[in-house]
Amino acid sequence: MQDVITGLFMLIEDTIAIGDTIDTGDRAGVVESVTIRTVRIRDGEGALHTIPFSQIKAMKNRSRGFGVYTVKVVVGYDADLDRVMEIMTEVGEALRADPEFGPNMLSGLQIWGVDQFTPEGITIMGGLRTRAQQQWGWAAPSTCG
Repeated sequence: MQDVITGLFMLIEDTIAIGDTIDTGDRAGVVESVTIRTVRIRDGEGALHTIPFSQIKAMKNRSRGFGVYTVKVVVGYDADLDRVMEIMTEVGEALRADPEFGPNMLSGLQIWGVDQFTPEGITIMGGLRTRAQQQWGWAAPSTCG
């Protein structure tokens, strides 16, 4: 009975829909079907998971509203951090002007600042707000130094 009640709330509140990319904590994938009792998701390896709603304690829906592509740049300890952040901002502006990437960007690159100090160097983080599900269409994180 708990599955049905939870399922009804999920459907009424439009929490998930077919085609959404979700993560339930222990399973992640694309929603293939939703009933009032279960959700079926296909993971990245092709396996289909049928999950009763009562087993879902929390859920991330990566398909709603917008996505964020995280930018991670590692530079040497002797780098001019202000200049590095200026260059990151310039690259973000160039991406917004690019006809391939620009239409999927909802904001420019936001520099979050220094994230950590590692043996490899100083890590500077930032993020680009994208249209929903477009955050995975970007290149891998860069390393400078």
